[in-house]
Amino acid sequence: MQPDEYKPLPPEAHAFLDGTLNAEQEADFRRRLDRDESLRTQVEGVRVALSMLKALPVKDPGPAFNQRVLGRVRESELIDRARRRIVGARAPLWQHVAQVAAGAVAAAVVLALVAPDWRRGPAPDSPANPLVDVVGAGMVEPNEDDLLPNLGEQVDRLRKLSSHVDALSGLEKESQRKLLRLELDYSDLQRRNYWLAGQLSGLPAERRKEYHVFLDSLDGALDALDRELTESASERRPVNLAQVSLALRGVNTPNRFKGQPRFSVRRFGTAASGTEEGTRRVSSPVAGDPELESYASVREAVYSNDLERILAACDAYSGELGPYKAGHFAKLSEITAVITLLHLGRVTDAAARYELLLDRLKPEDAALLGSQFLTEETRQLQAARKDLHRDE
Repeated sequence: MQPDEYKPLPPEAHAFLDGTLNAEQEADFRRRLDRDESLRTQVEGVRVALSMLKALPVKDPGPAFNQRVLGRVRESELIDRARRRIVGARAPLWQHVAQVAAGAVAAAVVLALVAPDWRRGPAPDSPANPLVDVVGAGMVEPNEDDLLPNLGEQVDRLRKLSSHVDALSGLEKESQRKLLRLELDYSDLQRRNYWLAGQLSGLPAERRKEYHVFLDSLDGALDALDRELTESASERRPVNLAQVSLALRGVNTPNRFKGQPRFSVRRFGTAASGTEEGTRRVSSPVAGDPELESYASVREAVYSNDLERILAACDAYSGELGPYKAGHFAKLSEITAVITLLHLGRVTDAAARYELLLDRLKPEDAALLGSQFLTEETRQLQAARKDLHRDE
């Protein structure tokens, strides 16, 4: 094919291949394919190419690749900071270094002279070391305690994803598929899994084995979800939520996180500015559907672990001034708001919002809500509800 013969695929063809068209749009595009043999051949060629790419093995650069790259970057930063530190150092140190060559070599020599163990970080309680705040612990390999918060948050994100899968059973099939596709994106589980696998390489074999089993089984469950989303779109059928839920619940959670109902890094202070810069996606399967976009903002906020931002998103969707108080996802949004208020310690507000929600809950909704509470939070909510009725 010559360059001037190339015809780019229309945007709707890409959406068709990604499975993001709604039923009506997909039917229209299939009719277009039936009429246009050239387009049909082109789309089929891209489909085959994507399948071949997906089947290719991924070359693993090795568990130490990230550390090597970051180590090089960190070493460059340390040398630059050491250079500046030398200029401001006391005369004896500066005179000693002046006898050596200038530039990066001098900085490296100073690091060797002043802090021979700089790659492992400075000795504790050594304020006399002028580079103690320069070298820090940048080159230290993470130990198990360093990684536990990240592993715990990975478990927490998995639970959030599993819980939302269970909550989508009554929705229209296209809404299910679009929200789950976004959920997979917002959870960031796949990228975080790859990063964690590399970080675990520094742990003793007997300790990292259980964590690798967790990450491998989570990878398998996420692949199953991704595959089901693609196949259900291609076959124009609802997502098999039971199958997806079974795969997610089959992940081998590390023993130390079993029985912990919540383990996540909590963030604060981003609600006022809305979605953080860089997190908004360029394109979205819910673009053009205002209600789905609004509820997707709730789910994106859930994975930010910023409680104020979650509450702001729920209010914007289904709160007193929200446009979707009776929307398709209103119950799910209000359940999220009640849980968030409890986590913020605003028990009275949580009880009041729960009372407004009660009449709209089905038994399965109430079970979903109850499963999100810690024992102490359930006790606090019940006590606050009694106080509300006592004041009436």
